[in-house]
Amino acid sequence: MAGEPLTDAAIREVREETGVELLAELELLGAHEHPDGLGRAALSYFFRVNAPDGLPDAWENAVTSEREDETLVFDCRFDPSPKLWPVQAVFLTVE
Repeated sequence: MAGEPLTDAAIREVREETGVELLAELELLGAHEHPDGLGRAALSYFFRVNAPDGLPDAWENAVTSEREDETLVFDCRFDPSPKLWPVQAVFLTVE
């Protein structure tokens, strides 16, 4: 949303798409400029945050947004070794 602080946007997106309410402080790891799926310029941000206690290993979440993605249902899970694009993988080594 226009004018929304970056960390607030990340917290909102996580809540809308996974149903998880982040309570810990987010750490910005970096940003990556790339073309989106339609070839337009895009900028992605990468954060690190500790997940709240008590989350299951996997769950389903219906998006709670009022935008075009409001009908989506996501299968969510924790992945201990995600397959990332090379540019994303550099953020795994940040301590």
